[in-house]
Amino acid sequence: MRVHGLALFLVSTAPACEMVVDVRDPANPDGETGAPDDGRHDIDVRGEDAGIDSRDEGVDSPGCRAAICVSACTSLGYETGECVEAECRCRPERDAGADADAPDGDGRDADGDGRDGDGRDVADADSPDADAEVDVGDADADGWDADGDAGGGGRILVFFGSCGAGLEHISPALANLHLAADATITTDVPTFSTRLAAGSWDLIVVDNYTNGIGDAAMAMLEAHVAAGGGLILASWELYSEYAAHGLVSRAGVRLSSEYTHPLPIYHWRTAPLFSTPNAVPDLDLTADRCGVDGQHMEPTTAIAHAGYTRTAGTDQAALTVSPDGRVVLHGFMPQLVSQDADLDGKQDMVELYENELELLL
Repeated sequence: MRVHGLALFLVSTAPACEMVVDVRDPANPDGETGAPDDGRHDIDVRGEDAGIDSRDEGVDSPGCRAAICVSACTSLGYETGECVEAECRCRPERDAGADADAPDGDGRDADGDGRDGDGRDVADADSPDADAEVDVGDADADGWDADGDAGGGGRILVFFGSCGAGLEHISPALANLHLAADATITTDVPTFSTRLAAGSWDLIVVDNYTNGIGDAAMAMLEAHVAAGGGLILASWELYSEYAAHGLVSRAGVRLSSEYTHPLPIYHWRTAPLFSTPNAVPDLDLTADRCGVDGQHMEPTTAIAHAGYTRTAGTDQAALTVSPDGRVVLHGFMPQLVSQDADLDGKQDMVELYENELELLL
């Protein structure tokens, strides 16, 4: 998602209390663009456990990690960021004259509060006119917490954004590898951004076929990988919104185009993603649930493990691993895979996710 003018960053307070994340500028509550009166943009996080003073720049505080705060703020055009109590505050050097509500060149609503050209709802935490309430209470009867996540432990963070009843293959893969207790699964962008900012994760899995992830979350993902964390990423808007992003460069690929009809996936290398611990056949994607179904990729430093052609071809990579082995990037949308071609009783995409998890953990 392209952000003009006011750029916002969600953080969380201590997980034991209810909190309200006010995503409007406290000095400018009507959401108009322009610099706040005190020269900083404050994200107001209120909670009964948030009264811990940590005002030194570069110092972590409960609910705010300094390195990620600085990285996210600078990536959005601010001069720097600092943790103050449970807040990440961005000091501006930004374009205050841009119109956050104007559509960008490809027809998407740049502030993320509308629908894009193919009908997806791209509203997320970057909208200056929205308030987001996050209740980190007990899980309800179906196992999902009131804040929109399920479970879990502190090792693995998952974002699953479905479009048109896309298939969720991550949870079964985690369960089969006995990792479900170590995972926190989120299904909306504000909750994902909050968890991403507040936690320390070994692995993050993003399977996004519906909402725009947002610039702040992309910056945090890049900082996570730079710090040595693992990432499995599939997101429909990478080519249109983030082709030049540092995270894509770190993944070791160039995004050459996007496509709007599902394509078959052929493995170009057997080991390890198509062999360990599961033998995975080629993938035949037939469901076309939403507008953009993936990207064509060309490895620059990454290793291509699968592609859209039977043999390796230029700009035809569909599944890559970064040169440091920390980023698995899908050009295709895993939610569109529905097959058990090897007739072993397990969905083939679940098997591929298991192999990817085994590679990165």
